[in-house]
Amino acid sequence: MPETDEFLPSDQTPDIELESALHDLEPGELEDEEIEDETMDEDSLDDPDPMELLIRERDEYKDLYARQLAEFQTYRRRTMQEREELRKVATENLVSDLLPVLDNFERTLQAASSGATLESLVEGVQMVERQLRSALTAVGLERIPAAGQPFDPAVHEALGTDPAGDVAPETVTVEIQAGYRLGEKVIRPARVRVAQ
Repeated sequence: MPETDEFLPSDQTPDIELESALHDLEPGELEDEEIEDETMDEDSLDDPDPMELLIRERDEYKDLYARQLAEFQTYRRRTMQEREELRKVATENLVSDLLPVLDNFERTLQAASSGATLESLVEGVQMVERQLRSALTAVGLERIPAAGQPFDPAVHEALGTDPAGDVAPETVTVEIQAGYRLGEKVIRPARVRVAQ
């Protein structure tokens, strides 16, 4: 053994067989093996790891979900703003239709305080009532028919009963308070008495 081996620890002494194998190699043979190893590494880079594919796919779905959620929130906010705007416009239209009614009520009260006759006051109140009904009918409000109609719990609220007499049972005999519907929706049922 050469003198340099004396300074190495006993477990790090050169392997004689390895040294002889290296000396026996033909020139360039070791370089070919290194090239093959590099080629294998490049091939493994071309075939992505299945775990990487799953992670990439997961990230794409998360991104898609985040974009869809943002679009939905934008749609929801826009819809709520449009609904609020429609409500404001509808309220403004109704108020503008009711303002002339308010004006006529004020005129009637002024006439009453200035000594107008009872007949002219009654006429003024009747005119205001017609104007108010007209404004409410224009937005779709209609009175629910009651007296003489068959009792319908969907639109009538029975407050009492009367003997049937010459009227068929379950018929509305008296309307105590008028009921109204707006379109198909009952705003207030008619309060009635029913033949029993």
